[in-house]
Amino acid sequence: MLYALDGILFEVAPLNVEGFERTTGSELVEKAVLGAQPPLESVGPTGEDWSFRGKLYAALMPDGVAAFEVLRSASKDGKARHLQRGDGTNMGWWRIAQLRESGSFIDGQGVARLSEFDLSLKRSQAPAGAAYRGAQ
Repeated sequence: MLYALDGILFEVAPLNVEGFERTTGSELVEKAVLGAQPPLESVGPTGEDWSFRGKLYAALMPDGVAAFEVLRSASKDGKARHLQRGDGTNMGWWRIAQLRESGSFIDGQGVARLSEFDLSLKRSQAPAGAAYRGAQ
């Protein structure tokens, strides 16, 4: 397993992740100072974004098509999901902000033999009450 987003597993096959980008930072404000470079002050952390790039070879891995349908469905519900890295590290709670998909090598039934995807996540608070499943 490379990553797990709740029950959605990203493995080498059938649904894989080739790379990621992660953005964090600090919210900075300028203070006007007459005749000088304005000093910056941190007012707290910015939101955190994480995006994954991956591929699915539908012709070679039919199970991946079903896994991708689960991911597509999850991208629409807006729920907070727990992310775990393959080494067991807890990456916290995230919400799916966007799922982009592109297909190529279209077969005679209109099915893409190769699907590439970009999954964008935003850091989230843990869900409250009954929606919380105990992962931290």
